[in-house]
Amino acid sequence: MALTLLWVLSCSAVAATNDANDRALKKFSMNAPDPSNPDQSSTHSVSNQASQSIPGVAVQPVPLNGREKFRHYLRTTCGPVSFGYTFAGSWINQAWDTVPDWGQGMEGYGKRFGSSYAQKVIKNSIRLGLVEVMHEDPRYFASRRSGIWKRTVYAIGQTFISHKDSGGTRLAYSRFVSAFAASYAAHQWYPDSYHTTGDYLTGGGISVGLDVAKNVFSEFWPNVRKVLHH
Repeated sequence: MALTLLWVLSCSAVAATNDANDRALKKFSMNAPDPSNPDQSSTHSVSNQASQSIPGVAVQPVPLNGREKFRHYLRTTCGPVSFGYTFAGSWINQAWDTVPDWGQGMEGYGKRFGSSYAQKVIKNSIRLGLVEVMHEDPRYFASRRSGIWKRTVYAIGQTFISHKDSGGTRLAYSRFVSAFAASYAAHQWYPDSYHTTGDYLTGGGISVGLDVAKNVFSEFWPNVRKVLHH
């Protein structure tokens, strides 16, 4: 029942996206985002409202409208980086023989890849609806801090908060709800022995943990890319 309600919220929010596209969002002043971060948009104009830059804290760009949030959803669900994560994760699950009933070989890998990708689609689809309804920004914003430790702590912390369209942050309800709901849904096609509350909670926790790893990667990838290009 809870999952059904989440799907209703998600579908309703996606349906409302077209209406959101017709509304002009109020824009506020900002510092230019880092061009090396593909998740930060630099295509918006700036209003006359002043926005103070705080050293060591990420600068939040103007909020995305409904169409832009949907594009972000497509990129993070169907883009090459998304498939890369799923390919790699499926190979790890294959090596660890996750869900032994699925066997090994290409058939076993295919089941693990299909399961992982289907769970990602469910998770991202639910979150798309929730961020629209709750007026949250789904993007990751790189820090302006220096030092590996400080930046790592920042990236981990960004997993547990969401940036609001109106500014400021709050607990990342959309991330947690979508992660655990998708875990519940994914376990329904697992063998019967995996249909326990513990399995659902473990799957959701692993999903959030993977988001932590992705945020840390996103934080340091621009630096790694610069080194590789030199």
